[in-house]
Amino acid sequence: MKMKPFYTRIQFIISIVILSFVLVCGTILYLNFNKNMNLHKYLIIDEIVYFDNKEFQAQSVNLTAINLGRQIGITDEDQQVFEILNQNSNEWICIRHDGLETVYKESNVPFLIVEKFNTDKIVEHDETQLSGQQITIVDMSIIAKVLSYIKDENIVNDSDLHSNIVKLNLYSEKYPGLCFILYYLHDIDSGNCFIYDPNLETTWAIGHELMEY
Repeated sequence: MKMKPFYTRIQFIISIVILSFVLVCGTILYLNFNKNMNLHKYLIIDEIVYFDNKEFQAQSVNLTAINLGRQIGITDEDQQVFEILNQNSNEWICIRHDGLETVYKESNVPFLIVEKFNTDKIVEHDETQLSGQQITIVDMSIIAKVLSYIKDENIVNDSDLHSNIVKLNLYSEKYPGLCFILYYLHDIDSGNCFIYDPNLETTWAIGHELMEY
């Protein structure tokens, strides 16, 4: 009988721990439920996203959001919908699913391609360098010349290339929240240069303008 108070204290402590755990879990569930209740509901049908009489269509996979803003919605498939900083959320949104982010445009907004992006800055990212070396190009004559090679007559088969690969991030003041991603290839054997579009899976032969950097 003298041991009973000890066990009573243990049971009391265990009860407090369990109660605290239940309260914490309940609070988290309530906050998440309340958060989701305040989010807009987006509906996905045949890869088209619908909301408030608007339709949003996925852009190419190499058009990315530079920075995401707040979460503004959730789809019927439990995908998170975010605004894109510096872009009108009535025209551009970003949807995150399983860690992957896809940019969507409103149906009345023209589908964006590199040639219509009004690129005014290119940042080279040499991912083979431990330092993650970056080179910024703002010379519009160089930018215009490099992008002018993107046409059918310059398409090549890249299967035989042995290239150094540099990531190119394209920026535009016209679309301050978005970034196009291409890749610059320098063939080790021939010394020739190329640009590769991962969305189109297409490679174009270009001049040596980027080698100046």
